[in-house]
Amino acid sequence: MNKMKLVSSFVLATFLIPQTTWALRFLNTSKMNLQERTAVQELFNQAHDLLPEKIKKEIDTLEVNFSDISAAGKAMRSSIILSKKLLPEIVAGPTRSTVTENRQHKNMYQESLATLVHETIHIYDNLNLHTPEERAWIRRCNPHVVNEKQARSIENKLPEMCRYYKHMAHSFSQNPYFLNVAGFTQDSFNGYKERSPDIYEMTNKQESLAVNMEYFLMDPEFKCRRPTMYRLLSGYFAHTPFANVTCERTLNFVLPSTSEEPAKFMTIDPDRVYQIHYLLAAEGDAMMSSFGHSMVRLVICAPEQKVVGPACLGDTRSHLVLS
Repeated sequence: MNKMKLVSSFVLATFLIPQTTWALRFLNTSKMNLQERTAVQELFNQAHDLLPEKIKKEIDTLEVNFSDISAAGKAMRSSIILSKKLLPEIVAGPTRSTVTENRQHKNMYQESLATLVHETIHIYDNLNLHTPEERAWIRRCNPHVVNEKQARSIENKLPEMCRYYKHMAHSFSQNPYFLNVAGFTQDSFNGYKERSPDIYEMTNKQESLAVNMEYFLMDPEFKCRRPTMYRLLSGYFAHTPFANVTCERTLNFVLPSTSEEPAKFMTIDPDRVYQIHYLLAAEGDAMMSSFGHSMVRLVICAPEQKVVGPACLGDTRSHLVLS
């Protein structure tokens, strides 16, 4: 074979080799026996399989060290520290580790896996990576200024959205769409504790992203319990975990109480809604007199109605008015 054919064959063979699109690799740097090392490597493999390609292609090797720390895990610049207390649970495996009835992840093996995922998300978030749209906003919100007077003048003219993009230093936890869905509508305050599987997400915006990603990647019910957050994370990371999971179509809501009685948790079955009426409730016949005071009435059929139809208009006790 001449030199030209040899080069051509090498180039062809290179194209035929499957090319991986990710660079992430977890590297165990702790001293341990063979059983422990094997179990830890299996945990690494599971975490790697869970993570979206968008994250895996941005992070190279992550050294993981098991050490005496008070927390379950800690993310450093390019490494992760896990608590030594997790090691026996990892060796025990997913079916024999300690059950945690008060935790959503069910057992300590799953908690260990969630911790590794959680800390990896922090490392990705700290890379401060952005889409072209976000970079355009960051440039717009951080214009070049030559003196303090010019800076004050420009500051007053910046759009409202710049309160998110002016000091953006994380990949996604400061994204305005994420913050709105997560509940951080008032800077660092989040009052949605009652709906949270882990109130640690209320600590700050970065922890909120890491906790939500744990459940997005590991909990089959997350897609149904937090559908808006699921769609947001799925779109951003181009990743659809538990794609085959189907959610019930019933709609749940809280009916506020106007007395000392507690608020009620109610459910709407969309298949039982006959019509939707738009109500104008204001004085005067002109349309403009009704602006700002309107309601929507859901004409819901009573349970005893076998057919969804005109008869449901009379089931006023089952109707729901949204003011």
